[in-house]
Amino acid sequence: MWKFLRPQWLFGSRQYLGYGLITMLLMMVIVCFLLIVAVSDGQRANNRTIFESYRWNALQFQLQSFRFEQFLLNLKDDDFPLQGEAYDQYDIVMSRIDLLRNNQVGTIFRNYTDARTIRLLNIINGELELISLGIERLENSEKSSIQRILNRLNRMTPQINEFVVLTHQDANKYANSKRQELKSWLNYIQMLGGIFLICLLLLLFISYRSIRNLKQMNDRCLALESKLQDALEEKTDTLTMISQEVRAPLNAVLGVSGSLSKGPTPERSKDLGRRLEEYGTQLLGSIEMLQDLALIDAQQLELAPKSGAIRLNMESCLVNSGPQLNRKGLRSVFLVDSSIPESIVADFSRLREIVLALIQNATTFTPSGTVSVILRMSANEPNSTQQSENDEHMTQMMQIAVRDTGTGLPVAIQKALRNNPMQASYSEKHAAKDMRLGLTLCHKLIYLMGGNLHFSSSSRNGTEFWVDVPIHIKHNTKRTSNPVLQDKHVLLVDSDKHLARTISILLMAYGMHVTHSETGGLLSDEDIDVVLLAQDQAVDSDGLDYLVDLYNSDIPILGDKRYVSERCISLLAPRQIKFPYIHNQTEQALIDVLSNVQLYAGKKTLPNSEDSE
Repeated sequence: MWKFLRPQWLFGSRQYLGYGLITMLLMMVIVCFLLIVAVSDGQRANNRTIFESYRWNALQFQLQSFRFEQFLLNLKDDDFPLQGEAYDQYDIVMSRIDLLRNNQVGTIFRNYTDARTIRLLNIINGELELISLGIERLENSEKSSIQRILNRLNRMTPQINEFVVLTHQDANKYANSKRQELKSWLNYIQMLGGIFLICLLLLLFISYRSIRNLKQMNDRCLALESKLQDALEEKTDTLTMISQEVRAPLNAVLGVSGSLSKGPTPERSKDLGRRLEEYGTQLLGSIEMLQDLALIDAQQLELAPKSGAIRLNMESCLVNSGPQLNRKGLRSVFLVDSSIPESIVADFSRLREIVLALIQNATTFTPSGTVSVILRMSANEPNSTQQSENDEHMTQMMQIAVRDTGTGLPVAIQKALRNNPMQASYSEKHAAKDMRLGLTLCHKLIYLMGGNLHFSSSSRNGTEFWVDVPIHIKHNTKRTSNPVLQDKHVLLVDSDKHLARTISILLMAYGMHVTHSETGGLLSDEDIDVVLLAQDQAVDSDGLDYLVDLYNSDIPILGDKRYVSERCISLLAPRQIKFPYIHNQTEQALIDVLSNVQLYAGKKTLPNSEDSE
């Protein structure tokens, strides 16, 4: 009580009201005590029996029903499994029903209430018995049963309220009947008791309204203070993130500029120029990401879908990330599955930002290994709100799958990614700091576009993202394969099964037949038209002999010198296929080789030249 006397609870002209109400409350308590002393022992026993046992249990039943409902409303995903908590809350409610039906309280209830009150209790009891089925499903982690239980509780609320009201009425009727039996000198006390009861109810009502308003004002002030503090912390985190994202490319630009000022050789100048362009593009991309992130936070970012070729628009992502992937020695493949039509309607700039962010994340947490990016149609159906307004376009979900063999995501990033940033309950505090700029923008763009994000991450198997985003399709056109590659048989040599499977899908999109071998050898004789030596780490002596036989048979062997050891590098054709593998570049390289098999066979004794790409 005394906490209500603190200054923050009393504002201006309402201070006198607070002190006056508390004084009246104390006076009413004293008068109530004198009335209780004045009545007879029988009256005190009657009051204890009626008001403490009968009405008290009814009020407790109403209170426990409300607490049970609040327990269901406050359940979160991380509360499951409940391990009996729902049963405990349910048993508390049912225990109040049992008290009202059995023992002394049950006897009083049956003797001094009418049929309406008993019928209401039976109805309520039956409804609660039906809820037990939903409690069992809730304990089995079926969250869909929460809403059904809440709906049934809401339908019971008027009956519970009426039951409590009738209980009060019955108790008052019984008390009044007993009071009439007392001597005439108790009539005056009875009148004072009625006045006291009315004043007390009025006092409680006024006190409740006043204190509630004051508490709301205080809570509002505390909430505003907390939001102000969060805004300041978020501002600090944003400035820190901007500094981290801009500092690296800016330092790289300054370093390259310093090297250029020293007058290097023409070849070195050309390489430094490419790096300067790369770092400048990276810096410009970071600034654009910051701008888009600010527009999303201000709810001003508008999507701009347009018709275009999915492959031409998206392959630039891996081309732009290629230098960074190559510097870290990461082998990468970008694949647009043949299930996606060549022309779609989508916001390609936002899709590229999502793919670039996922590739950047994979590069950051993968010190060595592979990165694969696959665009394919998703089995999930779009929401009704995502359907295209134009009847000519059909809305479907496209899946962006990015997998790496790195060290896995930190726990803080995994926790932030599991939340929907578009929900009101999402806490943005420190989220951008944990996920950094690219992944933060990617996370928000996915849900802004009406998509979903799922991922799996571990230190042993790396990280794999599955992102579903809606696209609009007008005509489901199929791509035609080049006749030069049609029905050609390629031997793929690679020790990484997952990356080899992705490369196989890429080659099969050209109409080629693919045989995968980790060791370089084959168990049966097959007509091989071309060998793709993606990596020779697991090639044994038998496999090496087989590759030499193919080389001597004028079968072109293609590969990337950076990932081929000295024992096999002399077998490579002059025309290389460099990582990252991209549809158009890989297809053109294979066409060049298979169209000029005799030309490459004639040059096999010459030193390998650099790729002309």
